[in-house]
Parts: sequence; C-alpha cells; structure tokens
Amino acid sequence: MKNVKTILSVLAISIITMAMSSKIQITDETTAAVSLKSYYKADDGSYVYLRQIKSKVYAFAEHLDGSAASVIVGTVTGNKINAEYYYVPKGGEKGKGKLNIEIASGGSKLSFSNSNGFNIKTMTAMSLPTRLPTVRRAWYRGNTPDNLTGRWNAQNVGQSYLLENNGKIIMFSEGYRKGNNARPQFSSVFIGTRTGNSIKGNYVDLPLGHTNSYGEAGFSVEGTHQLVVNHKYYPGVKHERVLEDTREIITRTTKNQKTNTKLVKTRTVKGVNHQ
Repeated sequence: MKNVKTILSVLAISIITMAMSSKIQITDETTAAVSLKSYYKADDGSYVYLRQIKSKVYAFAEHLDGSAASVIVGTVTGNKINAEYYYVPKGGEKGKGKLNIEIASGGSKLSFSNSNGFNIKTMTAMSLPTRLPTVRRAWYRGNTPDNLTGRWNAQNVGQSYLLENNGKIIMFSEGYRKGNNARPQFSSVFIGTRTGNSIKGNYVDLPLGHTNSYGEAGFSVEGTHQLVVNHKYYPGVKHERVLEDTREIITRTTKNQKTNTKLVKTRTVKGVNHQ
C-alpha cells in the first residue's frame, strides 16, 4: 500500500510539473510576438500605413506635401525590425537604403537607430488620419523600355507609382477615391523582380484602403509605356505610363545606380486628384 501511495505521489508531482512547464511555454510564445499598429505619424509629418503578416512588415510612408514617399519592407526579430526602404516617384526624394528600427511601448513607438539617409527618425502610433494625401503626379519617371519608373494608370482600377532599380520592381498602388480626403478602394505595395519582359513578385494590401489580401502577382511588359497583369491580382488589367508627368524625365537605364536625368520642367507640381 505504501508503494502504491509513493507511486501516486510521484505521478502527481510529474503531472503538476508538466502542466507548469506547458503553461510557461504558452506564456513565452504569447509575449514573444510583437504586434505593430496599422497607422503611425512620423516626426517629419509623414503618415505611415503598415501591415504585419507574422514576422514580415510592409509599409508605405508619405508626406502630405509630396516631398517624400517610400515603401518599407522588413522582418521583426525580437524588439527590432531589419528593413529596407525604397523611395517611389509619388514623392520627390530618390534612393534606397537599410534601416534598423527599434520597437518600444508595445509597438506604439518605432525609432530608427540608423536613418541611412531616410527622412524619418521616429514614428508614433495613431488612428486613421482624417486628412489623407491626395493622388499626385509623379515627380520623376523613366522614358525607355528598360526603365519603368513613373506613375501608371491601371485600367478602371486606380494607379500605381513604380520604381525600377537594378532589376527590382517596387510599386505602391491605390484605387479610386470618392473625394480628395477619402480612403481609396484599395492600397497595396508590390515587391518583385524583372527578367526581360516578365515581372514576378508579391503584393500586400495596406490599411490605407478597404481591402486586406496578399499573394502573388505578375506583369508582362508590352511596350515602353504599357504593362499587363498576367498573374493573379486583377488579371488582364492594362497599365499605361502617364506621359503628362514631365517634371523630371530619367533618360538613363536602371542597370546602373547612377542616374543621368533631363529636367524638362522646373516648376513644382502639386498634388492633383485624377479620378
């Protein structure tokens, strides 16, 4: 009888120990995940629209005056985000770089430990802005088949601001709006690569718009100023480069990091809503 009691006592202790261990593991898994916010305001006045999918982060940052617009892509590791930024032609800035972002206050504040030429140093969580940047002309664009940079009208859908850089395609797209300060039907970023006349990559919808999907997408380059979606994501939709955007035309190809540009017009083009 004494042996039975001893066995039962050992078994009970083992069960309690396993339960405690299991509980600790679940708690650790829960607290290890950092949940970022959907909207941020940057120290320079830019608004940032962010989407987190597990450990991946996708965002679009835009200043109201059109001075800078960028796509940010990164990975969350602990309380840090290792990211890259790419300026797109919806803003006047050009360039790209790496970012080290520190997460604080449960994801409500993001600080850049190395700005690397980026226009933002800190971001603080906020609700959806009541005043949204308008659709505007591209500040610069390409003019050759091997440089697709510029603003593209997507047939009956909206428009996209595209950057081509050394075979990489970075794009911010937004659907039509019902008013200047209204949310677009959708907003998304696309990150892909170009091989010849084929572009393949992935898109992610952002909380600036009303949709919430992500997945693969592909385009075919049909000419100097024409693209056609040929893989998911509004298949068959034609894109045409907006040739009226002539503030700055890039005449050099994107195979070289250096840019040789031709200034066609020197006046500043303010934001214009093209609905």
